[in-house]
Amino acid sequence: MVVLNFIKSLFMPREMVRHRFMPILVAICLFVCSSYLLLLPARHYYLHNAGKLVDKENIYSLQSIRDIKTSAPVNADILDFEEEITSKGIYTINRAVTASKLGLYSIEVSNDFLGYIEKKDGCYYYNGEETDIIIDNTEKDYPTVTTLDGKIVIDGVNDKPINNAGVLATDEIKVLKISLVSSNSHLEVDGVDSGINISSDKVTLSKEENKLLVNGILTNTVIDSKTIIYFVPRSSTYYERSISYVNESGVKQNITFIVDLTKNYVSSSPFTVDSYECDYLNQDYYFVLIYKEAVFYQAHLVGINDKNVERNGKALQCQAYNISTTKLPFNINELIDTDFASYLYDYVVSGYISIQISNFSIIALIYLVGFTLVFSLLFSFIFRKAGRMKKFKEYYNIASIANIIPLLITFIVMWINPGLFGIVYLSTFAIYYLFVLYRINNSPTAI
Repeated sequence: MVVLNFIKSLFMPREMVRHRFMPILVAICLFVCSSYLLLLPARHYYLHNAGKLVDKENIYSLQSIRDIKTSAPVNADILDFEEEITSKGIYTINRAVTASKLGLYSIEVSNDFLGYIEKKDGCYYYNGEETDIIIDNTEKDYPTVTTLDGKIVIDGVNDKPINNAGVLATDEIKVLKISLVSSNSHLEVDGVDSGINISSDKVTLSKEENKLLVNGILTNTVIDSKTIIYFVPRSSTYYERSISYVNESGVKQNITFIVDLTKNYVSSSPFTVDSYECDYLNQDYYFVLIYKEAVFYQAHLVGINDKNVERNGKALQCQAYNISTTKLPFNINELIDTDFASYLYDYVVSGYISIQISNFSIIALIYLVGFTLVFSLLFSFIFRKAGRMKKFKEYYNIASIANIIPLLITFIVMWINPGLFGIVYLSTFAIYYLFVLYRINNSPTAI
């Protein structure tokens, strides 16, 4: 009988009145627990329907990332990019992103050059072999290379000349410095950005028509007959590549990938309509930025919302979010080439799911704790004079009990569509709570 009476007090308005004097902390805890209960259907919905939302509604314009894989078989640039990016060894360790091959580590030169000098471990290496020549001046940009009796002399160290059959005693040797640009993955030639992206951790140099050929790409750098390469291997914290393909609607999709391990995350996007040179009317732009502690995804340029650009009858909107690598580790260290597009898509979708669940938990907490507080305060002022209950505490305690039925109704609806949470919960709670207060305050035997 006691259990039955308790159950009645949870669902029958006139019986709820017995809970009006319980500690208000209990009421707050009931609302907080209710918000966590609603997370169950919300989490289930997003985990099992994110793919459908991408297919039907193109949430966050994620179709562009999804379709990388389907475009790859007919797009050599995408295949080359996947092969390159998966070779970089980018992964999360100790909650931070690192990269084992994000830089320029080795070089291969053809017989068009006398060879190459490399600075390593405080000494000069010639064609990969140690010369035992110690670098005294570490601030020096270039080694001095001369000839002596048909041999190469580095930095004037005459007692350690280097044999080279292609050198004559009268030759004047030109030194050509090869390194990475500090801000990106471009090759730097004699201190000048060549604009050539280095697609791996190795660069191959040769000569064609007296000009430097880098990985098969002809440059404007003129090569003398007696040239030696000065190679500066360097690990890097920055990497940038762009790929593109044309989607089914005939719109070119441009996707930029950036790895910048000098930053923890992006606070504001640098990719805006006004600062990013592009054809935003006829092309779409997407950005995936990998930082130490976050992966940032941006669909369309900041400011596109005000340009009235449409795709398939819908206005383009810039959408962006950070995915914390401390919560969702990023790892392409062990992927094979063809897995990257799928991995990236699954990763950004997982980030979307995590953000939606997090946002819902905050909204649910605000609604169940905040708005119910406002309703209780409002109704306590309205019914205080004419009603049976006089104190705000009584109204808030009754609200926590009256919340059960609206909660159950909302819980059921949430399995179908969490987007209906706000309108369903607030409307059912307001109506049912008002009905409960009416029954209590107008019952002659209630108090």
